[in-house]
Amino acid sequence: TAYFTMLLPYDTNITWFNNGNPIPGFTSPVFPVTAAGSYTVEGAPHVCPLFIQNVGVPLDVLISNCGIGIDEISDPIYISPNPADDVLNIQLLSNSKMVQFEMTDVAGRLISKENISSFDNVYIISVSGIQEGMYNCIITDASGNRFVKKILIAR
Repeated sequence: TAYFTMLLPYDTNITWFNNGNPIPGFTSPVFPVTAAGSYTVEGAPHVCPLFIQNVGVPLDVLISNCGIGIDEISDPIYISPNPADDVLNIQLLSNSKMVQFEMTDVAGRLISKENISSFDNVYIISVSGIQEGMYNCIITDASGNRFVKKILIAR
């Protein structure tokens, strides 16, 4: 799944389109793309909700199965589920230990920060009180390496 994000100031009366047809039920600034097509979006700023504009250019998506599995990716962090609605499971796939978890919104504002003294193989964090949207998870390991993962909270 890929995600398209509508940026400010367009945060009201959002409609996503695929091949010129409105996609029912998708009015969030973040849209999970799971099918091929030519995507567009329109929306308005919250200060002027009737000023609906077609924003940007068509985003053409082609779905291709490259046969890449998780075992073939050398990424040391695995976060699931993504999108999440209640909890995130964070796993370091290397021998390193996670010492800090931060979550920021797409504007860089800090949403949550936790220092972690120890955890087993998977660290579980609740996201039930965080509103829907796209966020950055920043994980710092014991060696000072920082890893950033994008997650979507959707209910």
